[in-house]
Amino acid sequence: MDSLCIHMRVLFGWHVHEKASLHFTIPLAIVAVQSLEDAKHYFLVSIVSCYSLFPLLYEPREYPIKVLLLLLHSMVMWLGFSAQYTDVKGLKEKKKEGGEIKRSKFEIGCVEKSYLMGLVIVEIVSQFLLPYFLGDRYAFMPLMLISTYCAVGIMYSWIWQLRKILT
Repeated sequence: MDSLCIHMRVLFGWHVHEKASLHFTIPLAIVAVQSLEDAKHYFLVSIVSCYSLFPLLYEPREYPIKVLLLLLHSMVMWLGFSAQYTDVKGLKEKKKEGGEIKRSKFEIGCVEKSYLMGLVIVEIVSQFLLPYFLGDRYAFMPLMLISTYCAVGIMYSWIWQLRKILT
């Protein structure tokens, strides 16, 4: 519930303080280890929250660092949650029976996968295509694109939390 309240506060001031998304991302990390659904939610929100901070590191020499850190963070979360939510007992039984082995219950949905793939497209457009085609005429355009796309992800997260509380 606290995370939902912080979420609402961030949504009303999103255009000014993208870094405020850390205020609800950190409490969600604590909840993420308690259930599979919360882990899936945190996985998405954490990536979006970290990506929304990209415009704050704007120098070219910082670009590889921020991309590698986001990829490393995503991989560590994926591996950690996959290990956390693997049915070890079921795995041992299926190995004995020779059945099909499903390694982990941690899989994100189609909408979330599509949204995360959209982050890659937004990054390519904002980092490479817009500066090439627009030059310095609209220097704010890449920032606006990233901020708007991340705001959609944060809004999705807020609706997810609200739906979970109300049902």
